[in-house]
Amino acid sequence: MATLEEAVRAMLLSLDAVTDLVGDRIRPDILDRSDDPPAILVKVEDEQLHTDLDGQGGLVKAVVVIEAIATTRIESRALERAIRLNGTDPGSGLQGYAGLVGEFDIRCCTLARRKPFFLERESDEDVDWYGIASFYEIEYPEPD
Repeated sequence: MATLEEAVRAMLLSLDAVTDLVGDRIRPDILDRSDDPPAILVKVEDEQLHTDLDGQGGLVKAVVVIEAIATTRIESRALERAIRLNGTDPGSGLQGYAGLVGEFDIRCCTLARRKPFFLERESDEDVDWYGIASFYEIEYPEPD
């Protein structure tokens, strides 16, 4: 059974503005040791199962954190924008996305908030990383 992280990764890999910046360096939870920025991390922070007033269940509301990581603050902002808009206005990226991705029928994907962060790296390279964590709320029926 596929995971929501895999579905979001597949969504991001379908966005040209994103893959132009990161290639396939889009990972669930942690980066591979060989990954250098720019890169994207996808983490499911919360999943809530919902039932309507008639007792019908099956809708899931998830909070997915997408971290756009780069070596400069400006690059991290450009990557976050590519994820959100896919280079078009109005956007065709994750903000407002709806559609079928593998087993997941995404009903709604909205950006709830963004938070910049800084990662001081302890390595011989002495290159620190900047990022923007975007918190997306994604609604979908629970896959069978």
